[in-house]
Order: sequence, then structure tokens, then C-alpha cells
Amino acid sequence: VTSYEAIANGELAAVSDAVPTLTGRPAQSFAQFLVENPDSYRHLLPGG
Repeated sequence: VTSYEAIANGELAAVSDAVPTLTGRPAQSFAQFLVENPDSYRHLLPGG
């Protein structure tokens, strides 16, 4: 089974509590991270 097949079959759809357990705060989306941390990518923008 390839990883693509596993993804398609939902075999990698498990949710864990690793993020809140390790960081002490709830997980967030990548989009929310970017909103809250604009300095983390500012150097990648034109003129940045």
C-alpha cells in the first residue's frame, strides 16, 4: 500500500491530542498561524 492509497482510504485521518499535550494550547490551522504571526513569513514577501 502506498501512502497515497492510505490517504485515499482514510487510514491517516486519525486525530491525536499531541499538539495540546506538548504545547499546552489547542491546535490551530496554518492560516490562523499566519494571521497571528506575520513576522514569521514577512522576509518571504516582495520587499520584505
